[in-house]
Amino acid sequence: MIIQISAAVLTIAVVVLIVALVRTLKEARAALNKIGMLTDETRIQLNALSGEVKETIQGVNDVTYDIKTKMAELHSAFQTIGEIGRMAAGTTLTIRQTAASVSRTLRHKLDEQKETAAATQSSLAAWLLTAGKFVQRLNGFRRSKDSKRLTART
Repeated sequence: MIIQISAAVLTIAVVVLIVALVRTLKEARAALNKIGMLTDETRIQLNALSGEVKETIQGVNDVTYDIKTKMAELHSAFQTIGEIGRMAAGTTLTIRQTAASVSRTLRHKLDEQKETAAATQSSLAAWLLTAGKFVQRLNGFRRSKDSKRLTART
């Protein structure tokens, strides 16, 4: 009988183990089903996101290409502006040098004119002085002539 009881207990234990195993497997199956659904949802979301990511990357690539193109255009524009700046600096230097030269020439001519005016003024003053003396002599000569006539009439 011990054998029968042991066999019965063993059978019950095996049945309990099988029931527990079946329950565990059902729970595992339910968990795997949830994981499968979650994986499917994730795959769908990833597919949707990958399309958006591709569009975003394409947009970034377009913007990058546009920026590179415009930078190349700006580079040539900046080179041109730099050349214009160098030309303007050269022109400014030439203008400054010319202005300085003209200024020196004008000062020199002005100094010459002042000297000529001073010389002319002194010559004019000397001439006027001489003319004044001549007029005085002439007047003196006329007065003496008039005096002689008056003396001769009386």
